[in-house]
Amino acid sequence: HVYTRADNYLVKLIATSSNGCLSELIKTFTVIGSVPKAKFIVKDEGVLCADKPVVFEEKATVDFGELTKVEWIYDDSNPTVIETDNKPGLRSTASKVYTHLYPVFYSPAQKVVNVKMITYSGSNASCKSEFLYAIILRAVPITNFTMPNGCLPNGEAQFSSQ
Repeated sequence: HVYTRADNYLVKLIATSSNGCLSELIKTFTVIGSVPKAKFIVKDEGVLCADKPVVFEEKATVDFGELTKVEWIYDDSNPTVIETDNKPGLRSTASKVYTHLYPVFYSPAQKVVNVKMITYSGSNASCKSEFLYAIILRAVPITNFTMPNGCLPNGEAQFSSQ
């Protein structure tokens, strides 16, 4: 049977023996929600620089009911920082946007980071789904230059980068 909403349902089993005797059993089956499908997209994915916030747009779906919680693990290899959203919004509203600023780095040229999103639905957030996606962060260039001191010949200044 396919259930289309959270509710209490009566389930009835009727068993008949080979000699024609019947037995019935009725139990209540509680549907607390459907399993969500976690998903997100990364805004401006081609230009993710280590000194700028990364923007994630939530695209999770659920067959019926609502998401009750969303957890973000922005670096699955170091899951010490977890962002929890206990009010992710209704499915009929616009997608929610989350941002995360990664630690700035200058080397290596790029780093691959696995981002995990966990979505929950159901009255007690027991239905869950995970989505894991790799992003590439690019290093920030090191900037430095020297400035002249003192008198400027002809009002001109020479700057040199290092």
